[in-house]
Amino acid sequence: LCILALAPLYALLSLFSLAMPRFTVYSQAVCDLYEAVALCQFVRLLLHWFYRRAPLYGMEHASAIPFEQRHRDPTEFQEQATELLFEECQAAQLCCGLWTLWPSVALLRGLRRCVHQYLVIRALHALVCVVLFETGHQTLAATVATGVVAGLSISGAMYATFLLIAVIEPVLWPHDPWLKFASLKLVIFFCFWQSVALQALTYWEMLPLYYFDPWDATRLQDAVCSLLVCFEMAALAVFHHWIFRPDEQLRTSTATHVLRQTLQV
Repeated sequence: LCILALAPLYALLSLFSLAMPRFTVYSQAVCDLYEAVALCQFVRLLLHWFYRRAPLYGMEHASAIPFEQRHRDPTEFQEQATELLFEECQAAQLCCGLWTLWPSVALLRGLRRCVHQYLVIRALHALVCVVLFETGHQTLAATVATGVVAGLSISGAMYATFLLIAVIEPVLWPHDPWLKFASLKLVIFFCFWQSVALQALTYWEMLPLYYFDPWDATRLQDAVCSLLVCFEMAALAVFHHWIFRPDEQLRTSTATHVLRQTLQV
């Protein structure tokens, strides 16, 4: 639900910015915080789908874990069932294959923390932008500096999510994790670089200000960005309904059952 609300929230806040330009910086701060929360929730959803299969997978390999041990120590059974589940996973390659990460609980925990840092950095970035705006120190240098920090943070979080899916995709394939990741990445990355492109056009004085007198360049930039987001989020909401389907649980259960029957045959 948090991820599905991303598109309508973006659209509503963009409409608010168009109606009240004075509060654009605040609506943008809310968008920044919410997209970080949505990315963290997406990673949490992926791990939930992954770990939920561990006990079931362990029961299917009952010969590997004696029944007495499962009954005596459910926690140990859960850990061993998860280790069995990692046998389906694949190693993640870093630095063009120079560094290999093998699937483990510690790896998944580290990737999740790398995503969570984006939530902290994004919150600080939104706070700094609001303070700079209110104090009148929102210069080009300050905007570039805060943008670079936010860009590095979001790049690290997205790359960690990419590695997470690459590792556990053999287990999560019925859920179409790559398609869901692409839809979320489209919102976050595209909106970010779209705003950067508009800032560059404003800096180079390429926006047609003479058609929007008495607006200044900053107000025109914010208005164009908000207007584009309204149309883009309307289209994305339709795709989200198709990508994050309401019958996800039933569809994935059926797909897994069919695959097992095919392998048995």
